[in-house]
Amino acid sequence: MHQLLTNEKYIGNNVWNRRSFKLKKKYVTNSPDMWIRATGAFDPIVTPEAFLSVREIIERRTAPLSDSQMLEVLQQILDANGRLSGLIIDEWESSPSSSSYVRRFGSLRRAYKLIGYSAERDERHYEINRALRALHPKIVSDILDGVHEHSGSAQFLSDTGAILINGEVLATVAIARCRTTSSGALRWIIHFERRTSFDLIIAVRMDGANESPRDYYLLPRLDFVEKKIRLGESNGIWFEAYRIDNLEPLFELTARNSVAELAA
Repeated sequence: MHQLLTNEKYIGNNVWNRRSFKLKKKYVTNSPDMWIRATGAFDPIVTPEAFLSVREIIERRTAPLSDSQMLEVLQQILDANGRLSGLIIDEWESSPSSSSYVRRFGSLRRAYKLIGYSAERDERHYEINRALRALHPKIVSDILDGVHEHSGSAQFLSDTGAILINGEVLATVAIARCRTTSSGALRWIIHFERRTSFDLIIAVRMDGANESPRDYYLLPRLDFVEKKIRLGESNGIWFEAYRIDNLEPLFELTARNSVAELAA
């Protein structure tokens, strides 16, 4: 996208002599006044107005700023939004990117501290996400062990993060963190858009403290066309049909009996 909005070819111009070299010398980058330009050489796919607007934004963002100037911009963003995050910084038109703050100050939290901003809420969000990422492999391991204990087969596919159950069903684990609304109600969101290639989504609904699983939903991908579903504390009979208190029902569904057992 950056290439699309900074290359004049996309507004119909052909430009030469951006770089040049003399015999046995290294390439040098020429200043814009040395460029050779043929305007209207191609049919444009970006309007000149959009191109110039984006170029102005990029030039402002890439202009060298002192530490104090960067912190002044950060303070302006905080004053306008009431809080700070990497996304808010990146969406602020005249601000350096969040990665620029990380490179300059070592981390966003370090930059926040220099303007007196306490990101306790952001810290809690970060800690919860880190804990949930650590929980994911444990749940996957529990599923593998449970299927094997019921004489089924389960294989973790490291390239996709999926679990192949009995050589037939491709399952994925989705951990849904618990969010509390302003009224105190609990809510969960399960995202589907990144899981279209799986047959079964094993959704783990976390408890109110996001410390341990509250319950589980076994969601066949073919039954859902939404990009995401939102769950409350109670969700009606249609969703409850997919809910289980623990993973034992899943293990029972994957159980395989030997030929001798079936013949007995």
